[in-house]
Amino acid sequence: MTLSSDQYAPRGLDAMLIVYSLLGNHPASDVCEAFIRERASWFTTTLTLLEAKAILTKVYAVMPILSHNDFLNFPQDP
Repeated sequence: MTLSSDQYAPRGLDAMLIVYSLLGNHPASDVCEAFIRERASWFTTTLTLLEAKAILTKVYAVMPILSHNDFLNFPQDP
């Protein structure tokens, strides 16, 4: 199937884009946040959100309560 140039296919939101957009002190934070905000047609799954939370807490040592609060606000304001 071919899409015309004026139509956009829905885009899946990757866990790392979410992680980088939520890390305030990461060099890619501003770029990833701007990239997410550019389009309103993102979709994601619960597993992607759980993966992003696990990455934040286990890899970047973000306290679980902080990552939980970030995820509560993410669907309303990415």
